[in-house]
Amino acid sequence: MSPARLATFVVATIAACAAAAHDSPASVTPLEIQQYKFGIERGCRDAGARRADPPAQVDIFCSCVIDTLNQNLSTFDWQKATFFGQQNRDKEEAQAMGPALDKIEKCHSAALSAAPAPPAPEKPAPSLVGAWEWTRKGSNCRVLYTFRGDGTGLILRGEEKTEVTYVVSGASKASGRNRLAMTTTRYLGGRDCAGSNADTTGKTAEAYLLIAPDGNTMAMCDSDLGLDCRGPFERKKSD
Repeated sequence: MSPARLATFVVATIAACAAAAHDSPASVTPLEIQQYKFGIERGCRDAGARRADPPAQVDIFCSCVIDTLNQNLSTFDWQKATFFGQQNRDKEEAQAMGPALDKIEKCHSAALSAAPAPPAPEKPAPSLVGAWEWTRKGSNCRVLYTFRGDGTGLILRGEEKTEVTYVVSGASKASGRNRLAMTTTRYLGGRDCAGSNADTTGKTAEAYLLIAPDGNTMAMCDSDLGLDCRGPFERKKSD
């Protein structure tokens, strides 16, 4: 597959949770790489849907593309591809993927000849137990989620404090994201980062989690497949 053809599979991957001004590829984070990979797979599947290709073939082909890239690109290759992709430097982005591009061609024949694979078992929901912190840029408003092992938690947004119960689902087949549902059990007052002091007792909020491979960084997205994300939230180390 040529670099130009691969580029048609890549959607915009720079959301609020992943955008950053980097001086070099080495400063690209694992979460940004994860978001970039998600963009490639999402773009691949969207392209197949637009061509009305059989869903089973699209699934085999796009899975093969990601697997081939992962097998042939080093972490630094991914950092370079993500870095240049963030800057819309298509030529350098394709060069960073050079070790894998020629090998992706095999995915076409694999998709045409292989029988649909049986559905993969659902991955168990990850543990969020601990404290996760993020500071909003611009306002410098601090957001802190503390999740306990008994399914309860405490959320601090600016001056606002709320106690919640929470449930984390298994990963979505479409995006690999986990759904987080949080229900406010007690509103303790204060204004949040948007300046609101509305009582949310009894209300449930949802977020879709994009978690970095190391399990210590995540973004919270408003939808399963969108790039409407906040973060990155960093898991705080225990004292």
